[in-house]
Order: sequence, then structure tokens, then C-alpha cells
Amino acid sequence: MNTTSLVEIDGGPEMQEFRSTFCRDRSAIISWLPIFELSSDFTVGLSQTGYWVVVSNDNLFLIDNKQSYLFIMRVLEIPIEILNSKIIKCNDKDRSLEFPYYDLVKFTLQKSNSSYWIELALRWIPELKNAEKADLIVDLSEVLLNKKYPQQLRHRIQKQIKEIEILKD
Repeated sequence: MNTTSLVEIDGGPEMQEFRSTFCRDRSAIISWLPIFELSSDFTVGLSQTGYWVVVSNDNLFLIDNKQSYLFIMRVLEIPIEILNSKIIKCNDKDRSLEFPYYDLVKFTLQKSNSSYWIELALRWIPELKNAEKADLIVDLSEVLLNKKYPQQLRHRIQKQIKEIEILKD
């Protein structure tokens, strides 16, 4: 269900509609603005209240706590540069969108049991702020010490930790 609220993006001719979708977790209808599509059935947007949302198969998930990052992990499949360009296109003078890059990476390192997702999170780390990178050392070290992960992944993590420690000096 879509509403008729329109928002001009980048001052150009492109207008975007706020959409309204039922959120089962909240038993409420949430108004949100689409920001980018990951696939035909997976859209990431921003709610009118400022929370990121994921809409997949007509289900809306509000990204408003650490556990909800599970719903947005697929975004890790996009290179961070491409994601940045999609978000920058939606910034305007009234709204500056900041995607929770760091929080998603941290969540993935702490909660994912999959080498695949951890590999994708590692690709994003070089683009984070130095203080955020330094804060990830504990999480990276825990993955490094976990023998269930392939040696190649653990070597990559070890290299990442060394690079972060050089930045701290």
C-alpha cells in the first residue's frame, strides 16, 4: 500500500513516494521511503521516524536494535562504495542519511556463524573510521581464535588486525 506523500530527491525531477507497509513485529503500519533495491524482492529504506527498514516479500522489518541487523545482513553483498553512491543520491539539504556500516559489521562478527558473512563484513572494514576499526579488534580476535572458521579466513583476519594496530600507533 502506498501513500501519496512525495519527496524530491537531489532537487531533481525524480520524486519518491513514501510507502506504507504492515510490520508484523510491531503490528503497525510503517511509512517509509525506499532508498535502494538489493533485488526485486528486497528493498532497503528509511522510516519516517528515522529508522532503517528492510522490506522483503511485503514484510517490513524495522532496524531498531542489534538483533534486527540479522534482517539487513544481505546488504553486505553490496560493495560499500556502491552502497555509498546509492545513499548519497538520496541525501538532500534536509536529510543526511548515514547507513549503520559499523554496527552491521560488528553484529556480523559477533553473531554470524558463517564464513560467508564474515568474509563480506571484512571487505567493509577498510572503509570504516579508524576508531571504529580499533573497536573491532576484540571481535576480530574472537573469530581469529575460533578454529571452526577456515584457515584462509583466519589469516585474512590476522592481517586485518595488524593493519588496524598500525593505524593506532
